[in-house]
Amino acid sequence: MEAIFRFCLLMVLLLPGAAWAMGPSAEGIRKSEFKKWLEEEVRWIISRREQREAKKLKTDEERALFVKRFWGERDPSPGTEKHEYKEEHYRRLAFATEEFKEGGPGWRSDRGRVYIIHGPPPSRNRLLNREVWTYPRNPYAEYYKGSVTLIFDQGASVFQERGLSDSQAARNRNVPGGGVSSSQIASSIGVSSKYRLINAAPSTLLSAAAATSDTLPTDLGETDRYIADILRSPGEVLEDEKRDRQRRQSSFAEARAESAQVLFEGLSPLLTSHVFRVGDGARVFFSLSVSSSQLTYLSEQQRAERLGAGLKKKKRQRTGRQAQTPRQAKVDLLCEISDQVSGYKVDSLDHTYFLSEGEPLAVGHLFNVPAGKFNLMCLVHDASNQKMGTASLAVKAGLLQGNRMDVSSPLLTQSLEQAPAGDSGPLVFQNVRFHPPLTPAIDSGKHALLYFQVYNCRQPSGQLREMTYDYVIQSGGEARQTAPQRVLQSDQVVDGTLSHALRLNLTSLEAGDYTLRLRIKDSASGSAVTRSTDFRILPR
Repeated sequence: MEAIFRFCLLMVLLLPGAAWAMGPSAEGIRKSEFKKWLEEEVRWIISRREQREAKKLKTDEERALFVKRFWGERDPSPGTEKHEYKEEHYRRLAFATEEFKEGGPGWRSDRGRVYIIHGPPPSRNRLLNREVWTYPRNPYAEYYKGSVTLIFDQGASVFQERGLSDSQAARNRNVPGGGVSSSQIASSIGVSSKYRLINAAPSTLLSAAAATSDTLPTDLGETDRYIADILRSPGEVLEDEKRDRQRRQSSFAEARAESAQVLFEGLSPLLTSHVFRVGDGARVFFSLSVSSSQLTYLSEQQRAERLGAGLKKKKRQRTGRQAQTPRQAKVDLLCEISDQVSGYKVDSLDHTYFLSEGEPLAVGHLFNVPAGKFNLMCLVHDASNQKMGTASLAVKAGLLQGNRMDVSSPLLTQSLEQAPAGDSGPLVFQNVRFHPPLTPAIDSGKHALLYFQVYNCRQPSGQLREMTYDYVIQSGGEARQTAPQRVLQSDQVVDGTLSHALRLNLTSLEAGDYTLRLRIKDSASGSAVTRSTDFRILPR
């Protein structure tokens, strides 16, 4: 069971991409065009598996679908017209082709290959017959992801003539009587020799200053690994993430299936979320709760006995009474938010909670995400009795349709605090910060506060919209409380977004479950947007 629970979702949001330089035509891609694309345009970023698959394609249509899928899997912002990764790739390809010409197109060279994979080096030191590049990190590495220094040497052609690999030849330069002398390297400069990547190492071991000296500290025994790391295709990283995502999805499916099989004794977590737009992305506030009646509270001795570990008998105290530890529930919680289209994990929460006897599980957390559609999935595991439960939500974050007015999910809370002067952003209104509730329960003895955001508050002409709002609280399909239309003050609009909050008097409502429906109306066009939230009023 614990093996199923620990389906830790290792998933980094990879730099993505979108479609073939011109875009595959409806008729498909001819074999000659596809061959050029495969062997020249994406040579350094495609995976070995994709290369094998590409060689098996027979028709123009199959090749077009392959290219479309290739870029689609690398698109950082699916659903939008802009494809940042593809555009950046072709920019690098064009630059490398011209900048690093060595008797042929520059993309074929070692420098061109590194540039296409990693982009421009933050540090590039050019010498007479050598270039030293430094990158602060290598996200595609298998061995070492930190800062790395690269040495491209024009004398490498001499090394190759002696039948040595670049890295072997570089090491031999430090062996008395072995390798190639500096005079031999200098004599080769007049010919059309190429810059070869002869050394790579962490910047802590191979500083830029040391790399410019004639005698290189290359006898590190790791050079080949660092070179393999820096030349590793981003496509291989994508393949690793695909395999990991498949393992995670399989584990999660197994966990859900097992939880469903023991539903009569499983956990039933309650998951809610609130989404607020921030810049080009969004903040997803979610809360998860499990009632105390579903949890098992045990002492350390009882938990150990249940797990079969057992405890040695302790000496009784002089009073003759056995010392007992407080009873607690040990609950593991794993949550992740991932892109609906690509499956990429954006963020996750993995934590173990120890709850005092009678204390429910009530967790609130924040995920920062780019604009998009996401799946929020949580798995709860009661370690005291091995019960499990899962919950999931579909989350739409920060996506706006053109210039149409939109509204966030309404936030109903009874928790707030004074915000520092100048503080702004989601959940801050008139120097007050509102806290999302850990449970949808409202204390009838306290006032409740309603917070929401309205987006695209400006018309295409740039003028502010004249907006009103009203709400209705329903229970059992009947209206229990209504509010007349009120004007939204436009002086609260910042960058096209309006934040608003108001106090609700719920003292007249009886204990029970309710739904609040909020409506925002554009007075000029008459269009309206409605959002709702569920809550529960506790007995007095």
